[in-house]
Order: sequence, then C-alpha cells, then structure tokens
Amino acid sequence: MEGENDAARDAFKKAGREAAFDLAALNLLNGKTAREANLIAESEDAMLRGDSWPELRIRLAELYAASSDNSMALKYLSQAVDLGWRDIGAVTSSPFLKTVVHNEQGKQILMRIERELEAQKTQIDQSKNIQALIQKRF
Repeated sequence: MEGENDAARDAFKKAGREAAFDLAALNLLNGKTAREANLIAESEDAMLRGDSWPELRIRLAELYAASSDNSMALKYLSQAVDLGWRDIGAVTSSPFLKTVVHNEQGKQILMRIERELEAQKTQIDQSKNIQALIQKRF
C-alpha cells in the first residue's frame, strides 16, 4: 500500500494489535506522537526484561527508521540478526527500512544475513540428522 497512507492506516487499524507496529511506523513518518514514543519505550523496556524476540527488534528498527533515526534503526536491525533473524525479504521489502538498507551499514547487515543463510544451508546439506528431521516433519 505504498503511497496510499490513508488506506494503509485504515487497514492497520482494522488489523488491531497485529499491525500496531506498522501503524506506529506509518504515523511516525508524519511526525512522532506520544503514542508511538510510548510503544518504543514499552518495547525497549521489554527487551531490558529479557525479551529476545528478533521480530521486536525489526519492528523497533522500522519505528526508528520512520522517525529518521537511522542509527537506532541499524542498531536494532543488527540485534535482530544477532538473535537469529534471517528473513531478508521482510527487511528489504519493508517500506520503513528502505533508506536504512540502502546505506553502507544496511548493506553490510544484508550481506551478513546472506552469509548466515548460506552457512545454515551448508550445515543442513552436510548433516544427515538434520535432513532426516526435515523430511520427517514434511
């Protein structure tokens, strides 16, 4: 829904809690509000309490990128990768992370995800036990 802010905002509102971060990032593109700042603070508090969910870092990266704080966006994007985030498509297709992933540090993070994916693929290809588990599951 890129370029259709009102339609996107309505869709995010209808989605409720599942789209809270998306709605907040869209709102931040139009100027930071107290509600979005509160969501950022709550999320950062959750991390301090031990939340290790990589997607939380991705969502925070989007919020910071939407508020033009690329330094913090890159910090959280890197942390997400540290915690195991490998969905490069989600990162490259995020309308909020476009400017972040095109700068040099962002490109380095994307290259790191690609290296991690390749290393994991190699590990799977070399492990009969992992292959057997995958075949058993599917």
